[in-house]
Amino acid sequence: MRRRSTAALAAALLLASGFAALAAGSPAPQQTERQGLAAPAVAPGAYAIGDRLRITFFEALEMPAGEDADAPSGGFYQRADLTADYDIGADGMLNIPRLGRIAAEGREPQAVEADIRKAYEDAMDRAGDAHVAIVERQPVYVLGPVRTPGAYPYADGMLALKAIALAGGMERRSAAAAPLAEVGREEERSQTAAQELAQLLARRARLEAVRFGGDAVAPAELVRLVGAAGAADLLRAETLAEGDARTLRRHEREKLADALASARAKQDDLGAAIVGTERDIGERRAAIAKATEPDPRLSKTGIIAARSAEIASLEQERTQLRAEFRDGERGLTELKARMERVELGARAEAAQELLRLTSEIARLRQVAASASGLALVLGGDPARDDPAAYPVEIVRMSAEGVRTFKGDSATLLRPGDVVRLVPASAAGALTAADLTTP
Repeated sequence: MRRRSTAALAAALLLASGFAALAAGSPAPQQTERQGLAAPAVAPGAYAIGDRLRITFFEALEMPAGEDADAPSGGFYQRADLTADYDIGADGMLNIPRLGRIAAEGREPQAVEADIRKAYEDAMDRAGDAHVAIVERQPVYVLGPVRTPGAYPYADGMLALKAIALAGGMERRSAAAAPLAEVGREEERSQTAAQELAQLLARRARLEAVRFGGDAVAPAELVRLVGAAGAADLLRAETLAEGDARTLRRHEREKLADALASARAKQDDLGAAIVGTERDIGERRAAIAKATEPDPRLSKTGIIAARSAEIASLEQERTQLRAEFRDGERGLTELKARMERVELGARAEAAQELLRLTSEIARLRQVAASASGLALVLGGDPARDDPAAYPVEIVRMSAEGVRTFKGDSATLLRPGDVVRLVPASAAGALTAADLTTP
C-alpha cells in the first residue's frame, strides 16, 4: 500500500511541476527540485500563488472649482467595472482585464500596487490609483506523525513549528495508528482528484483547439493519468460536445446573415424611395416656378396652390422615410455587431474558460498530492516514537515549479506550503527517477 501511495504522490508532484512550467510558457521540467536545498528567499508579507486579492481602482476626475476659481479641483471616483477579486495564478501572475498580466508571486504589496497603478495609467491614459487587499489565502498542510494532520489557516509570519502545534504536535505511536479505512479514504480522494483532473485536461485541450485552431491533441500529462486509450475516449467526448456547440453557432450565424440581408434590402428600398420623393419635390417646385408670372395678377394661382400642397405632403413623406432609414441604419449596425460577437464569441468563451480551468487544474493537482501524502503517512511507521527521526520537509509551489527543501521548526512558511515530517530513513526516497517514470 505504501508503494502505491508513494507512486501516487510522485505522479501528483510531477503534474504540479509540469503545470507551473506550462503556465509560464516553457517546456515542463523533467524533475522537481528535492531536499538539500535552502529555503527560497521570500520577503515577509509577499504575495503567494493562490492568494485572492480585492483590487479597488480609482480614476482621477477633474471638475471646475467654481466660476471664480483659477484652477479645477481634483477628485477620484471608483471604477466599478475593474474593481473585483483577482487570484494569483499558478504562473505567479495577476490577470486583470484591459491592464494585462502583472507579476505578483513573491513580491511585496507596495511593489505590486505600484505596477498595477502604472499599468492602469498606461492603459487608460489617465491618472488613477489602486488599493489592494488580501481577501483569502491558501492554508498550510501538515503531514506526518502529528495528532491531526490536515489543512490549517495561514497567518503572516507562521513558522513550521506553529503549523505542527496547530496539528496537535507530535503523536505517540500508540495513538498514531490510523485505521485502514482512513488510508483508503485518502487514496480514494487522490484517485477522484486525478479523474477530475483528467477530465479538465481533456477539456482544456479542446478549448485550446477552439481558441487557436486545429485539432485537439491529448497532452502527455493526460496520457500518463489515464493511458492513451482513456485519453482518446475523453477527447472524443469533448470533441462531440464541441461539435454540438459549433452546430448551434452555425445556425445562429445563418439566421443573422438572413436578417442582415433582409435589413440591407429594406434600406435599399428606403433609399430609393427617398430619392424618388426628392425628385417629385423638385418637379413640383419647378411647376410652381413656371406658373409664377412677373405680375402676380397673371400667375396661375390654382396650379401654385395644388403644387404647394403636394410639396407639403411629399416633404412629410420624406421626413418619415428618413426617420425609417435612420432606424434601419441602427438596426444594421446592431446586426453587424451581433454577427461579430458570434464570430468571436467561441474564441472569447474558450479564453475565459481556459482561465478558469487553470486555477481548477492547479487545485486538483494539489488535492491529489496532499491526499496521496496523507495516505502515505497514515499508513504508520515503526520509528514514530522518536521525534528526532522526523526532519521537517517543505513542499512549496512557485512560478518556477514545485520545490521540496529541508526545513526546521523555525522555517518561515508561505500560503499553500506542505509541511511534512518524514522519517530520516525515507527522506529523499522520492527521487528524480520516480518523478520521471510515466
